[in-house]
Parts: sequence; structure tokens; C-alpha cells
Amino acid sequence: LAYLREWRVLYGHSVNFYDHTSGASLVSKVCQGRPFDREYWNNALINEINSYLRPVFANLPGFTIGVVLCSMALMIWACHISTELQQVGSFASAIYRLPRGTTHVSLKKGTRCIESISCR
Repeated sequence: LAYLREWRVLYGHSVNFYDHTSGASLVSKVCQGRPFDREYWNNALINEINSYLRPVFANLPGFTIGVVLCSMALMIWACHISTELQQVGSFASAIYRLPRGTTHVSLKKGTRCIESISCR
């Protein structure tokens, strides 16, 4: 019951969730039996899209918040991939530099160590 009371105070009557088109709060929609009104969710989606497409600077209309957010996500992903590729390159280099001969694996301080590897 306390959770419902908190929801009513924090979300149900909040101005942030007020539907400007129908003039109704979330609580009034629930009380009228329309919590999943299609118009409400369409308006919320349109507001989200408009926020995504809002320009960061007024004089640069093509430089929107969405472009900045997407670019940042791609840059972070590219950095992550580059570190992975660097680790793969280091591993391949280490395998390439192993001495050739018969494969010999030793045990040093509880860890297995490849001392030489055969290449056939």
C-alpha cells in the first residue's frame, strides 16, 4: 500500500507525466480506466523523438542531441573493439615469438608455461 501511495505522489500527479493533449494526469487516466490510452503513448513517443532531434546549438541544426549521443556510443564501442584487437595482436605476436621445436610445457609456481612449440 505504501508503494502505491508513493507512486501516486511521485508519478501519478507529477507534472512530468502530465498529458498535455488530453489534459489528464496518470492518476486521472487510471481512475477513468484509460491507463494504456494509445494517444498518451503516441504523444510520449513523439516527445521523446523531438527531444532526440533537438539541436545542441541553435546555429547548427544538423548537430542534434541524437547525433551526439549516437556518436559517443560509437566512439566508446570503437575504443572497446580497439583494445580487444590489441589484445588479440599481442597474443598472436606472443605465439609467433615462441621458440620452435618439440612442444614443451613446464609447471612454474603452479602455472603452466609453454617453453617451446612444434610447428608442423
